[in-house]
Amino acid sequence: MTTYTQSDVPPPANESQPRFDFFGDKAAVDSVGRHANSDWIAAAEFYGRLVARSHPTLTSLDVIDRIPAYFSTSEPRALGAVMRSLARAGVIKRTDSFVQSNLRRNHNRPVRVWRSLVLKFHNAVE
Repeated sequence: MTTYTQSDVPPPANESQPRFDFFGDKAAVDSVGRHANSDWIAAAEFYGRLVARSHPTLTSLDVIDRIPAYFSTSEPRALGAVMRSLARAGVIKRTDSFVQSNLRRNHNRPVRVWRSLVLKFHNAVE
């Protein structure tokens, strides 16, 4: 698994261009979250808390992989709002590390690694 940090982002070709920001537009993330299916959001928050209780670090992919298929949303990008909500609630903390996604639907983009603040137990065998 390759880990990236914000400093790994190449500088823009033209200094007048803004540097690409993996942190994203916070207002856009929150807006997407408000338009997602509320049952899906609740499930994502539940499974986010569950993963954080059992893993020292996690990504949004760890959360989305656990959401049962019968929960759906037309806005899967809302997971960003869920992760920010969990951070505001003191469940997780953002790190400067990223790992490469293995999902074709998001073009294998890097995803943020979060640190759990509520780790209860760690299962060494998964």
